[in-house]
Amino acid sequence: MEAESRYLVVGLGNPGLKYEQTFHNCGWLGIDALTEATGIRLNRQKFQGIYGSGEWQGKRLYLLKPLTFMNLSGDCVRPIADYFKIPTSNIAVLYDDIDIELGRLRIREKGGSGTHNGMKSVIARLGDENFPRFRIGIGPKPKEWDMISYVLAKIPPDKQMALDDVMIDLVDGVKLWLKRDIQFAMNRINTRRNKKIEETKKTESITSLKSIQTEQGTALKNSDKVGNDSETNGSDRF
Repeated sequence: MEAESRYLVVGLGNPGLKYEQTFHNCGWLGIDALTEATGIRLNRQKFQGIYGSGEWQGKRLYLLKPLTFMNLSGDCVRPIADYFKIPTSNIAVLYDDIDIELGRLRIREKGGSGTHNGMKSVIARLGDENFPRFRIGIGPKPKEWDMISYVLAKIPPDKQMALDDVMIDLVDGVKLWLKRDIQFAMNRINTRRNKKIEETKKTESITSLKSIQTEQGTALKNSDKVGNDSETNGSDRF
């Protein structure tokens, strides 16, 4: 198969049980979602990573989880890309982004690393930043948390539900990238996620308002009851 038909999707994360299901391993969760959707299993270990490959959407697709720690992710990505002759433009990186609200997914055609050390390593080793990235929102960080403690914290159940929904769109985004191009995937998925977030916020706002109204109604009923009791007690005294 020609190199132009080979694609690599990399999920950034840290190896080890202590890092499983943490915010900083959202890239690995993205790869898990893709293995489920594509049937591609990560059954080979080489290049300081675990990977698998198969045909999907008419392309040869490689899925990779680096087994280096986050800051050395590029030491895994560069060798596998070189070995399979995968063009840099055909590499997509999935990773968590503290600067994006949890529940949002932002696909970009290219760009810098921001504050993410895993992306810094990948860009440095590839010597190029012109490749797609899927930025998975995990922000904002609660004020009482320091940055490291937050990104390495286990994802709580209520946040996991939001991320599960994001992974559905992430899989669709990769599919559109392979079938069409990254611009098409960006326009379709970024817009879809934004609409979902706004709809969720609207629903939560309505639910919150109804809850407040219910509480106020209950409080008024209790107040009326207390008032009636007071009137009855007063009449008894005269």
